[in-house]
Amino acid sequence: MGCAVYLTALLLSFLALERAFRRAPSSPLVPLGWYLAIVLGIPVARGAFRRHGEAFAEHAIFVGAVCLVLAAVPLLARRVVLGSGPCEAEDPRRGR
Repeated sequence: MGCAVYLTALLLSFLALERAFRRAPSSPLVPLGWYLAIVLGIPVARGAFRRHGEAFAEHAIFVGAVCLVLAAVPLLARRVVLGSGPCEAEDPRRGR
């Protein structure tokens, strides 16, 4: 639960900062990638997977699953807001 709350706050902060500085919105995958790099990369670098292999694997799977779900939410929301996507767009070569 704490992972989801922290990641949601991180994503909202990221989007708010982009809006505050009037930057073009970038992918919400950027903060998720950094989060994964820190949460999983540092323990791997320090050898946690060797000392606590099973516990670390469980942690990595849980964090990865939460990140996948939270990455899917904005991508699905964007798809709903913008429509079905480019695959159904009119092709100017076909003359439609």
